Amino acid sequence: MQVLGQIVSSFAEAKDITLTLTDENGTQSVQTVRTPAVNAHAPGEASAVYTLTLNSDAATVLTMHQSEKDSLASDDTAGILVPPVFRPRIALVQSSSKESPPDQVLPEILQSTEPASLTELTDEAYEQLDASEVDSGSRFDVIVFDHVSPKRLPAIPTLTFGGVPPGASDVGSGAASEPEAASRPAPRAQTSGVVLTWDRTNSVLRNVSLDNLRYTGFTAFEQSPTLTPLASGTRGPVMASVRARGATHVFVGFALADSNWRLDISLLILIQNVLDDLPGKELADEGLAVRPGEPVTLRADAHADRIRLAQQSASLDFAVQSGAMTTIRAPSHVGIWSVSGAAAPVDVLPVSVLSEAESDLRPRPELTVNSEAATATYASGVAPMELWPMLAGAAVVLLVIEWLVYSRQVAAK
Repeated sequence: MQVLGQIVSSFAEAKDITLTLTDENGTQSVQTVRTPAVNAHAPGEASAVYTLTLNSDAATVLTMHQSEKDSLASDDTAGILVPPVFRPRIALVQSSSKESPPDQVLPEILQSTEPASLTELTDEAYEQLDASEVDSGSRFDVIVFDHVSPKRLPAIPTLTFGGVPPGASDVGSGAASEPEAASRPAPRAQTSGVVLTWDRTNSVLRNVSLDNLRYTGFTAFEQSPTLTPLASGTRGPVMASVRARGATHVFVGFALADSNWRLDISLLILIQNVLDDLPGKELADEGLAVRPGEPVTLRADAHADRIRLAQQSASLDFAVQSGAMTTIRAPSHVGIWSVSGAAAPVDVLPVSVLSEAESDLRPRPELTVNSEAATATYASGVAPMELWPMLAGAAVVLLVIEWLVYSRQVAAK
């Protein structure tokens, strides 16, 4: 693993600064970098690259400290939580109907993504699972339905082949997916088609080409305000997504066995895109490092009703829903905060300044206020002039004139 450390200096002269990278076991890696002097356009910047060997199956906290004393001690240390390599826990739910036998290729395709686990279930076995346990994400990260129209959309992402959302239907069959019949495959329309357009800007279809896709047995999803079309044929959308219970659910109307998609690499790309959009994937790719007061999205533990952040004698409590994704505010003080009540691997929260603008201590000729530059100048040049001195002077002049007129009148008599 490689770690890039970057330092910003506002010193007027070049400096040799020691950067120390420390893991949670106390192992240190030290490098000395030379930062150039600040100039009129930008502060001095330098960087160092560290190569570390970490346990990919466990989270670790890395902190970096710079040695040079300055006027702002709070930005001398920064931290990041490096989660373990993300491998999703996938559940594959296949139809137990003799009319729609399980796809034999789909399990192999899912195994090629190197998941942490692949649990194969029949639709009947899936319906026996505790819904709250599924929603909490404690068992699965994503569910793939094959020839099954889910009765209820869980609070974790799903990908469905050969099924329709609850209450939706295939315009070619005219039969909606009824809750009591949700475990059965969607009615098959006797039609064939090609994909004419697809939403290339959607993350699910990132780098996916559907030019050569051919399918049968499905016409199009019936249009619905809750349905976001992803790909459309001649009669309407054949791929769509639905947001429900805080999760994204992707539906492909036709079954893989009723298409030539299993022979195309774009199917694997789509599945990988769905996995890349899982909440834990972004955290694993980027790590967790936040600024003071910044919003942080975490998943609450399945048995927790609050998330607590603690550091020495200070603590913050946030009420949460068990197993649900929630957004909290990062503490206003920098440092490593312990976290309780959040799902693994987040057991600490590194809070760092991480702001080039705040770390730049030079006097500034201008400030940005409401996206507009406010240039420094003398106060008299921009402040409104007070009127009372002029009014008082005018009153004195008027009194003098009146006194002179009065004196002349008295002298004339």
